[in-house]
Amino acid sequence: MSTDKHTIPPAAEPPHSAAGDFHGTRDSDFSLSESAPLRFAEAISKVEADRLREGIGTLGEKTLHAVLKHFYEPDPAFHEQKIGSYFADIAKDGRIVEIQTRGLYRLKKKLSVFLQKGYAVTVVHPVPRTRWIYWIDGEGNLSNRRKSPKTGRPHAAAPELASLDELVGTPGLTFVILLLDVEDFRNLDGWGRGGKRGSTRFERMPVTYVEEIRLSAPEDWRRILPEGLPSPFTAARFYQKGGYPTRGGYYALKLFEKLGLVRRAGTQGKAFLYEICEPVDQ
Repeated sequence: MSTDKHTIPPAAEPPHSAAGDFHGTRDSDFSLSESAPLRFAEAISKVEADRLREGIGTLGEKTLHAVLKHFYEPDPAFHEQKIGSYFADIAKDGRIVEIQTRGLYRLKKKLSVFLQKGYAVTVVHPVPRTRWIYWIDGEGNLSNRRKSPKTGRPHAAAPELASLDELVGTPGLTFVILLLDVEDFRNLDGWGRGGKRGSTRFERMPVTYVEEIRLSAPEDWRRILPEGLPSPFTAARFYQKGGYPTRGGYYALKLFEKLGLVRRAGTQGKAFLYEICEPVDQ
């Protein structure tokens, strides 16, 4: 199977200054917009049409990233804008949108520069809710689609977001967890039964918009606490409920402590106990 159809050429670099609103960063809660699913479908169609028309491109941009840029700002004139020594995914009217699927810690310096320059910054982190998986063998043959038994939840994003804990709470910075249904195309290049363990992902194709969760004020983050936590709970229990690896769960728990959503509540043997703090009146 060729990878050509999964690349598009880079957009030209237009002027940064322009009036208008981002489609996904208005003051109202974008997740409540009835038009969001339709506009998401339109963004998918736009990217697919561009790639069919342009053919082989030079920018190795993944489909998911391209679709989200068109979803949040349909006009490509505002994509890939140079701000200082960095490029913003979208920059328009004093606001910036950065889209990052993983490795959010890599954005730390870039976001600091954007915020210091006075931009309002939104970091979008997509999380798959439902995944359908296709397998690609060595000859490029595609398997039938199979649904993953795992369902993505908003709290799955906590360890990634915790890697930017130094910036959490900075005025002008908003995080968005974008829940999507996706199709994953994976190469059978791993080991073990059928070459699936340790396999690499060839492409992730967005299918359906599900929900957007915006995180700005500390109380907003309560929405991504793992569900079903007992009171009190240990760190191990927190990791288990969140489905976190130990390291990621540790940083997620520390972030919730920093935000005043979780606090220590004694000990159980050698382990600290924690409890969820009561909501703060707004």
